[in-house]
Amino acid sequence: MIKKWKKEGCSQKPDVSGPVRYAIFGFFFTGPLSHYFYLLMERWIPPEVPLAAVKRLLLERLLFAPAFLCLFFVVMNFLEVGLCYSTWDSSSFGTGILNLASVGGIHSEAL
Repeated sequence: MIKKWKKEGCSQKPDVSGPVRYAIFGFFFTGPLSHYFYLLMERWIPPEVPLAAVKRLLLERLLFAPAFLCLFFVVMNFLEVGLCYSTWDSSSFGTGILNLASVGGIHSEAL
């Protein structure tokens, strides 16, 4: 993409916001969280324990991976659009009903 941009002599600068978001996530979240999680896992499940590899795998896949994936989506959403605006209908706050009209861009008057 950069070679094509330089070759054609475009006046617009290439969009680097995507790679910057991933770099921020990697440097500030992926690296430290993974490092300290695996250090803790070494203490919780020492290599001498029978079936240590299986236990570590299950701990990582069943606890760490889903939580980390949720964190990834929350952080990326925040980095892309800023603070998240809720789509929950204020009139149905206690019922947990999602206001699908606001999600799909449909005006509530049309319903």
